[in-house]
Amino acid sequence: MGESKSTRSGELQLYMVSSTTSNRPSSDGDDVLSNRSHLKFGAAACKVEMESGVLDGKWRRRINGKLTPIFASACASGRIHLHALTKASADNSYELFHRASSEPPSDDGSALCLALAWNDYLDVNTEDAPHDTVDQIVSSYSNGSVALHEVSYTQAEHSLNANSDTEKGSTIEETNRWDAHSMFGCPSEVWTCSFVRGDDNVVMSGADDCSLKIWDVRNTQRPSHKVGDSEFEAGVTAISSHPSLDHIFAVGSYDEYARIYDHRKMSKPLSKVNVGGGVWRIKWHPTCWDSSVVAGTVNGDAGKLLVAAMHAGCRVVNIPQLNEYRNEDVDDGLRGDAGVEILNEFTAHQSMAYGADWVWFGRQDKSEAAGSCSFYDRHAFLWDPNGHSGPKRAQQPLMDDTAMDNDAIDSVPETVKLNVGGKQFEVSRCLIKQYPDSMLGRLVSETWQSAPTKTIFIDRDGDIFAHVLNFMRYGSIELPFTIPQSMFVRELDFYGISSTGDMFIKQESSIETMKALRQNIHNAELHHDMLLVAATCYHQYMSASSKNPIVHITDNIDLKHSPFHYHFPTAMNILNGYLVKFHGLEAVTTQESLFSSDFVVEVKEASPDLRNDVNVLVETVPSPSESTIGNTVNYVFGMPSRSAPAREGRRIDPRWDLLGREETGRDEGEQHS
Repeated sequence: MGESKSTRSGELQLYMVSSTTSNRPSSDGDDVLSNRSHLKFGAAACKVEMESGVLDGKWRRRINGKLTPIFASACASGRIHLHALTKASADNSYELFHRASSEPPSDDGSALCLALAWNDYLDVNTEDAPHDTVDQIVSSYSNGSVALHEVSYTQAEHSLNANSDTEKGSTIEETNRWDAHSMFGCPSEVWTCSFVRGDDNVVMSGADDCSLKIWDVRNTQRPSHKVGDSEFEAGVTAISSHPSLDHIFAVGSYDEYARIYDHRKMSKPLSKVNVGGGVWRIKWHPTCWDSSVVAGTVNGDAGKLLVAAMHAGCRVVNIPQLNEYRNEDVDDGLRGDAGVEILNEFTAHQSMAYGADWVWFGRQDKSEAAGSCSFYDRHAFLWDPNGHSGPKRAQQPLMDDTAMDNDAIDSVPETVKLNVGGKQFEVSRCLIKQYPDSMLGRLVSETWQSAPTKTIFIDRDGDIFAHVLNFMRYGSIELPFTIPQSMFVRELDFYGISSTGDMFIKQESSIETMKALRQNIHNAELHHDMLLVAATCYHQYMSASSKNPIVHITDNIDLKHSPFHYHFPTAMNILNGYLVKFHGLEAVTTQESLFSSDFVVEVKEASPDLRNDVNVLVETVPSPSESTIGNTVNYVFGMPSRSAPAREGRRIDPRWDLLGREETGRDEGEQHS
């Protein structure tokens, strides 16, 4: 048998949705934009094989007949591909022709291109457009970076009838890339990015670090503004600039809120609404691209949004106040959330709704629909966004995806339960189906898995299988030094998953691991010792007759090391962190410390400035979360905070008697002398 090789590929499918005008008169006699069940997908006009999964895609919006419609795809390979919509001369059908692709990423290829956006506010389509026109794309990546690209076209492409021969005239070139988002020192997935209408030098990005950042592309060393976890309770996943209102944009988050901001006043959103699920896509109504509608000459929908809300399905949201919003209104806002309306809900998806957009046939046709798709169950729907049956009513689809060659899998669960060597796993069925020729792919197929809800037992190492799953998810992995690379490759071979080369399987350095382990032990010992020193200082302070007693730390205390073994300023910071946080005291080194092998400090009530800095003091060196010593530290952090007490009449709390003294037998009412 030949070697089975698993590949991760994607596909673009082009559908032409036609409409016959069918209007429903409203109560006031005006025609209402409507849809009818004759809207349908039909067969795909064309399919384009892609080198990797397609994670995002957008058409260049402001075409105005001067350029071939261009579609940009963000791919898991880290590249951006451009395809032009062209009309075949033979049968007058439409096709997608490849125009250009960005260069492969310069890193190890593990960064996924998660999102992209055209600069739809560049005027490259005017009558006096030059022979060669230049466009812009901003893109975001799984390694925390954001990039700018320059797209150039030739005049030959200024036609819907352009063919693939013009491919060599198009280019897409990366002009700038910077590290934009991180969390706990590690890169954070940048889920979304966008340009800002009204300022050609400003782009925005949102990421898993619960932050929205605004960047001046002339200086990307730091963001010009950041909105963090004070506003967002989860990752920022969608940004969409208003097509016709300068400085206005919508932001979506995992925290289930869609927010409206004015770029010039970012202290708080103009308005926000809870849509019931994490926001993954936000699309402004097509009439927003008509500046006359927004200006008020026509009864428009300047504040109408289509939202893909993941497990909650889709929502049609309206913010009527945007119809009257003007640039000078920035200081007044939109009067809170009172004017926000949820016009319609669509909940037919049995899985998370990740994609949504409008299907628009223009004002003359007066017909529209909403399209949405879900990931795990592979369904797409066309549905009525206008809610003719009443507001907030869950709408039934006008047309589902039965014509798209997708299997109906309603009866099959989205996850697969596996028992690997006694360890339980629940894995996305979609992930396993990306490797159809593997042993796992065959196990979950209809041929072999007659009962999809039952757990499948595999007699292999469950600890290594967790890393196998991560390799399947990301295409690369860094193994801990405890798992030899040869053993991991052997497991991949057993599961029938091709290892695509050593460059994608890296081994964690045992030297670096040991260094980190030693540093953790050192930090734990430091916290342990300063905790005992703090307890000694507290006892001496409560027992001494003088106001500010001098305390000698001698060898009779069970310290891991002498305090002079540690970095002395750090040790004093941690000691004072414990004293201030739990006793309201502070310790100051004395001149005697310079001439003695003992650790000598003067103990007194903490100053107000030191109390304000207590959190900084305690967190100077992070305490470990696991280890015998770490448990002691965690126990201390669990104690209630204390303010500085009056010394008279104060007894020692037995919970703080950590030095092993015998119980005195005093009752709760007896004071310490």
